[in-house]
Amino acid sequence: MQLTTVAKKNLEFIKSSNLTDENFNKLLLDCISIIINKKHDDKSLMLKSSNSDVKPEIIKAAYIDLTSIIVEAVRQGYDHKNLFQFLCTTEVLSTSKLERLCDVYRKNYDSLRSQLINIGDCYPCLKDVSWRLDYCIKTSENYSFHECIYYINLTTKKNGVLSNVQFTCSIYQLQELVHKLKDIVRHLEKLSSQ
Repeated sequence: MQLTTVAKKNLEFIKSSNLTDENFNKLLLDCISIIINKKHDDKSLMLKSSNSDVKPEIIKAAYIDLTSIIVEAVRQGYDHKNLFQFLCTTEVLSTSKLERLCDVYRKNYDSLRSQLINIGDCYPCLKDVSWRLDYCIKTSENYSFHECIYYINLTTKKNGVLSNVQFTCSIYQLQELVHKLKDIVRHLEKLSSQ
């Protein structure tokens, strides 16, 4: 995990500013509650600037950077000890604030992790394809039809949950689908070779 120079600068403002431990705790709890979608008091969000001697811009920047640190630490699988060691080496927070951050992180790690897993930004992974070909002679209205109908079943997996996508298509629609899939494969091969 790496911190940008802007994030380090913003967090050093917290260290050097007169942001009280109580206000830091409120800021930290606001960050956690936003990430795990807990209901929170909008009045406490990012502190009331009038109650603090710190500029609102610094509080907002620190709020963003604290949230980024927490999300990135969960994404990287850091436990509270690893996070403490990493942040000690960067020296961006005072020891008391750093201990408080790691304590809150430890207490909320499971709910943070489960929330971030549920967010996901990937498409389902295709696990299996099954198909069946039927030849339709007549429709229910007694019209002659005489066409092939393909029944396609795609089994997908997203976040460990299997689901099925089922559809029917004619031979022409199936050929069009195959051509589009081949185009996608060629495009991805082209992108990966660059």
